[in-house]
Amino acid sequence: MDTRQDIVPNESTSSMIKRKLAEAKGNPLVKHVDYMGGKRSDQEGISYSSMTTQNEKMGDDWFTARSTAARVSAGVGIKMHGCPFASFEPDEVVGVLNHSHHTGVYNVDGTINEALLNQLCAYSEKNKNGVEVLTEKRFYEFLTACRKQENSTDWLGEMASNNEWSGYWNRFSQKDENGNRCVTVEQIVDFYVDSAKPGQEVEERVRCGM
Repeated sequence: MDTRQDIVPNESTSSMIKRKLAEAKGNPLVKHVDYMGGKRSDQEGISYSSMTTQNEKMGDDWFTARSTAARVSAGVGIKMHGCPFASFEPDEVVGVLNHSHHTGVYNVDGTINEALLNQLCAYSEKNKNGVEVLTEKRFYEFLTACRKQENSTDWLGEMASNNEWSGYWNRFSQKDENGNRCVTVEQIVDFYVDSAKPGQEVEERVRCGM
């Protein structure tokens, strides 16, 4: 079994990550929460309703869109404000809602752990067109290695992480020539650095019925 330390990241991938981080504006985790929270007015926080709408725009069915939004909204509302379904602002969650069993790519302050992002991307492989892609199987090998190093017994954190990544692969992935779910390395980097970019690509695929 690979460990994170066993794999050396591709140099061109490292350069791409550095470029995207240099070009990025704003806190990556705040931008991620803001995008996944859905569109709303300047006076409104992220709510169950805004998340449900965003989930549907990204291809979730009626039940999944609402159950996912309800789970997140209730959990955040209780932890942030002591009230289920209370709305919240994206920057409120940074340093508060971090949980165990994750990749560690987001630091506690919402910035990117560049070394770990490089390690994740090093689990990729070239497809028949020479494009670096990360398969779902290889991603979970990385996540398993992270969890072994963390050695946490927090089952709630593990459940939250599993739900988040299941949603990611359902929404963002496409199938390769062998029928395996995958994303390009650039797409997984963009997901962490500026989630709106790959997210809008998903929305466009949903609109076009792809």
